[in-house]
Amino acid sequence: MVVRSDASPPAGVVPVALSEVLDDEPALSAELVELCAWIADYYEAPPGEVIRAALPAGSGVAARGVVALTAAGRAALDGEGAAMQPRQRALLARIAALGARGLPAGGLTAAVKRQLDELRAQGMVEDVEQRATARTRLRRERVVQLAVDAGAACAAVARAPRRLAVVERLASGEAVAVASGVLASELGGARATGALRALQARGLVRVEQLERYRRVVSAPSVLEPALAANAAQQRSIEAIGAAAVGRTFETFLLHGVTGSGKTEVYLRVIATALAAGRTALVLVPEISLTPQLAARFRARFGDLVAILHSGLSETARLGEWSRLRRGDARIAVGARSAVFAPLAGLGVIVVDEEHDGSFKQDEGVRYHARDRCACWARPRRAWRARRTPSAARTESSC
Repeated sequence: MVVRSDASPPAGVVPVALSEVLDDEPALSAELVELCAWIADYYEAPPGEVIRAALPAGSGVAARGVVALTAAGRAALDGEGAAMQPRQRALLARIAALGARGLPAGGLTAAVKRQLDELRAQGMVEDVEQRATARTRLRRERVVQLAVDAGAACAAVARAPRRLAVVERLASGEAVAVASGVLASELGGARATGALRALQARGLVRVEQLERYRRVVSAPSVLEPALAANAAQQRSIEAIGAAAVGRTFETFLLHGVTGSGKTEVYLRVIATALAAGRTALVLVPEISLTPQLAARFRARFGDLVAILHSGLSETARLGEWSRLRRGDARIAVGARSAVFAPLAGLGVIVVDEEHDGSFKQDEGVRYHARDRCACWARPRRAWRARRTPSAARTESSC
């Protein structure tokens, strides 16, 4: 992964040219790359491993370099052309026996490397990069949506009943896009498909491939309203809300006995931050607590909430991560791994039960979610709330 483009290589180091740009947009935002760099420096971790931890598990694409035969090499192996040295012929036969797998470019002896250089110069072998398919990918479906105003589309096809039916279906649905298979079944199968192709040719509709979203936690059909706040809650909401709207970095300790309404304060202040165009991160110490808290947040904010923790399947985690990255979800709720949530414009961080030891990651890339949150919030002028603070220290060394 390229993390900087304005740096010069160290003395004696020759940069490797990029073979291809895999994504239309970076997998990690500049802010997340900055965070990964901080973690790598602060915890003395390999930067590549930190970036791997920030990406959804199973979404990476492994690549390796191999040496493969060219058409000239295959012809030479069949006896065509000039005579070859026995060792070169034996090496060509070895590469041919490997077939599509090719000869791995790494771990070769100096003698084999010299022979390969000679064969490259003769055009008999070439270097090829092979990529494996990502272990986890989101399912996609073809969807149709209007490309122009509904009134203009209806006027353009007023004399074509089937095309008009397709346009009216797209214009009347609550969803922005309708699955093409559903559209065909509703409006007459093959004839509807023909009408759809005609509309697409005229530029009235567009057909796209979109990720299919499967809810991790069910959302209610009707969102619950905010509860009435008592005097103590209202003071907390106003103080923390002012920091969220004013975009100033502050840390708050929310004190209250169990059942005193601390979660309602979080919900109200997060709603204020969302209204100001910002996003929110909520960390809980245990995976077992995530569904309970997530259900509470879903009841208030619906599909704006995404769930991130290691108890989900890789496909489910990738789906939730993608919703956050696209901005379809603006609140991330999860355990310590949710610190890598791709949230843009972060304005609120809530660390529930901050004293809990499960916020420490002690396998692979080691980090403390509490420290990460403090260093993430400070330059972004976000506010951070804590419940049951750690006795080890009350301020981060960031």
